[in-house]
Amino acid sequence: MSGDFSTQVSVSGLTLPGGGQDQLELHTACSDGLSFFNVLERSNVHVWTGAYYNGFDTTTTSGTLMISRVSGAISAYLDNNLVWSTSDSSDLTSVVFILQNGNYSTDANSVTFHDFSLTSAQVVPIPGALLLFAPGLAGLAAIRRRFKK
Repeated sequence: MSGDFSTQVSVSGLTLPGGGQDQLELHTACSDGLSFFNVLERSNVHVWTGAYYNGFDTTTTSGTLMISRVSGAISAYLDNNLVWSTSDSSDLTSVVFILQNGNYSTDANSVTFHDFSLTSAQVVPIPGALLLFAPGLAGLAAIRRRFKK
C-alpha cells in the first residue's frame, strides 16, 4: 500500500500482570525493511523499530493504538497523543496487532480488541488486501489458541 495510511485498534480490559515483555503491540512493516511497532506496556507506551524510542508513562487499561503516515511522516499515537514519529515513504506491506506474553511466562494476560481499521487513499486489489490481513488473522488465531490452553 503506497501513500498515506492509518491503522488503529481500540482495546479495553488490558491486563498485563507480569513484568518483562508482557505488552500489547500494533505493528506495521514497510517494503524498505522498516518495522514500526507501537507498544503499550504496564507503565508506558513507546515505539520499537529495532531500537527503543521513549514515549510516555501510562497505566491505562483501555484506549486506541494508532499508526499513521501523512506526507512521509510515520507516527505512533495512544489516544491521539503522539508517542514518536519518523520519516518513511516506502510501501506498507503488513499490519499486525498482538498481545505478547513475554519471556515464555504463564502470566494471565488479557485484552478485548475493538474497532480495528486500516484506511488509505490508495485502492489495493483484493489479492493484495488479503495478503495484508493474513498476518493479523494468524496472530489472532495464535492468541485464541493460547487462551484455550
